[in-house]
Amino acid sequence: MSAGTGDAEGAEVIAAGLRDASRTRRVRALLCTAPLHELQASRAQRGGIFTQLDCYDLALGAIDFVVDKMGFDTGAEPEQVVEHLFSEIIDWVPDGDPDDAEAAARAINEVLIRPQRGLYSDADDPTRRPFDFALLREAPVPDGIQVVATDEAINVLVGA
Repeated sequence: MSAGTGDAEGAEVIAAGLRDASRTRRVRALLCTAPLHELQASRAQRGGIFTQLDCYDLALGAIDFVVDKMGFDTGAEPEQVVEHLFSEIIDWVPDGDPDDAEAAARAINEVLIRPQRGLYSDADDPTRRPFDFALLREAPVPDGIQVVATDEAINVLVGA
């Protein structure tokens, strides 16, 4: 075997390792979109105003709202996120019942904050591994609680 052939084989092994690690990161990033798909897919079961909403847009808008608040401060107050979602829902369905709009805003907020668990496998190992994440997180601050976006939420925004 010539030195050139051995180098090529070594490069293929390195490239395969990088591809596998990269694939694992992409699978984990894709898992982070599951709460958005759950919201969108369950609109009919949730009923009421939900059937008229685009939950993808609302959830991404809520994440974006929190990220913007993080740029100027430590995050958003929990009620600010609900109020933001409420105003978006009322804009979406102007003749909707305000109580239904508030309930939907709180449900969407809860899905974004709730810890999630996904399962994934590395490309070279079929063992299913848990991946725990949340898109938004309530964090204690000196004067209360702030909602902050997680790294996973930022990845969802960047990939969307």
